[in-house]
Amino acid sequence: MNQIILRFPVIAEQIFDELDDQNVTKCREISQTWYDATERLQWTRKIQNLTKENKKHQISWKSVLVNIPTDIMKKLALSCEEYHYHIPQWPDGTECSPLHIASCSGDLQLFKHILEKTKDKNPKDHMGDTPFLTAASYGSLEIFEFILERAEDKNPKNDQGWTALHHAAADGHLEMCKFICKSGLNLESRTEIGMTPLHGAAHYGHKEMCEFIADKVEDKNPECDNGWTPQELMWNKICGIDV
Repeated sequence: MNQIILRFPVIAEQIFDELDDQNVTKCREISQTWYDATERLQWTRKIQNLTKENKKHQISWKSVLVNIPTDIMKKLALSCEEYHYHIPQWPDGTECSPLHIASCSGDLQLFKHILEKTKDKNPKDHMGDTPFLTAASYGSLEIFEFILERAEDKNPKNDQGWTALHHAAADGHLEMCKFICKSGLNLESRTEIGMTPLHGAAHYGHKEMCEFIADKVEDKNPECDNGWTPQELMWNKICGIDV
């Protein structure tokens, strides 16, 4: 209806001149309904295209897309698109659930809505990350705090041994790190290869983050399993040396 009016404005004006107020109102309602339906279909297809290879959480995605409000659908689709944009090395194989996508959005309303519609409240993705760890990685502070208040395990790790602080430090989310430090979580936890959060911050060149974490821990320059220290990793980053 909207497209017809835009393409043939003169004809549309003549048609509306012949209609009474009641019929004009009905036409507007039909036009809005059609617009809402096409918009919903657009976001549904975007989500389906981005998650079509996701075998692990296929049931969760299908259940979430049933009777979901269009505005929530749009938020979820845009967040899904953002998630895939940041991890191009896994364009199809990211086994992320709807809760992972919602947790990286930073939108607590969206997260709560998806949480109500999913059976598995603590799913894992292809790296063993839970929504809690994903929220830390994306700096979604409000969602992270919401999950932390309800979590039984306050210091979960993924398959590589990364904690919430490892993620926040490596991705440069200083406010998230400050909150984690205030929460009493383990600040010197090590990954499977002996990396501390300080190593992660240094490896990705986050100087202010390194200074903040170093001020909170006892060992200011620990060695990981391969012998690298945060100072050496930061120097390599400054010099453009990949390790």
